Amino acid sequence: MIMSQKKIKRQAGATGIEVALVFPALLLVLFGVVEAGVGVYDQNVIAQASQEAAREGAAQTRSRMSTLDIMNVAQNYASDKLITFGWSDSVVVAVDRSSGTKSGDPLTVTVSYPYNGLAIAKIVNALSEGVVLSAKATMIYE
Repeated sequence: MIMSQKKIKRQAGATGIEVALVFPALLLVLFGVVEAGVGVYDQNVIAQASQEAAREGAAQTRSRMSTLDIMNVAQNYASDKLITFGWSDSVVVAVDRSSGTKSGDPLTVTVSYPYNGLAIAKIVNALSEGVVLSAKATMIYE
């Protein structure tokens, strides 16, 4: 009986070591899933902001919206909905009206945002040029 009690004590120590080795990896996976989810959400917000700005800019039939007004639509939409974790990086909006503003001409709005995330994205940003989320929407003037 004495031998089996020693064996149990050794196994209890092994279990503690296994938990100590697996726990950091489990936390890393958990944080990765959360950051990926926030990144996908922010990408969706950026895409929706570009679509909203292009739709509003192309739908105005009486008087065309100015480029600044179209940019403000995208920035206001994104600033209300982005999860930024307190970072003050702003949304960059580009409006392409190079084909004109007549009915049937395209209006393209491109929105980009430097994603900072919680921890993992910060490491990626430090090691590379950073993670920039971008979306483009094109609508035809009515």
